[in-house]
Amino acid sequence: MSLQLKSTLLLEKQSPPNSEPDISNPPIVIKILNIVLADEAILSFKTRNARWNISGERFFDLYSIYQVQQKQLLDISEELSLRIQMLDGVQIGSFMEFLSFSRIKDQPGKVIEGHQLLDDHQNIIQFLRQDYKQCSKDLEDISSTVLISNTIRQHEKMSWMLRSYFEAH
Repeated sequence: MSLQLKSTLLLEKQSPPNSEPDISNPPIVIKILNIVLADEAILSFKTRNARWNISGERFFDLYSIYQVQQKQLLDISEELSLRIQMLDGVQIGSFMEFLSFSRIKDQPGKVIEGHQLLDDHQNIIQFLRQDYKQCSKDLEDISSTVLISNTIRQHEKMSWMLRSYFEAH
């Protein structure tokens, strides 16, 4: 084998694979991710509402739990936003868009209680499982499927933390 042919084969082996997303329908995935982003935003607002309105003997415990969970929700939102950008999409960002896209509902004028947050986490988990199936089977988007799977796990953990706290108190 000639030196030139060996060099060519070596270069071909070292060429990076195509890094463009290989999915069947990016606009549908972008819409799904924007809906999930809206769910996260509304739950983040509701978590902040609960944190700002705590009183009583459980104040410090719940304040800390809600503060950590709000940070986790913001981190999830950042990951969703980056994935939408990777797909050349545009993220929703206004409060009105969050309200119209979200599958969980805001409750204006109400102080949010921890059990309501727990219910919202459980609902989001169910919605995310549907999103997972659609991105995985119908749209064949592995990266978005993994992101949604990780988001499910994070919501399961947040739910478990809230449930454990409320069962103990």
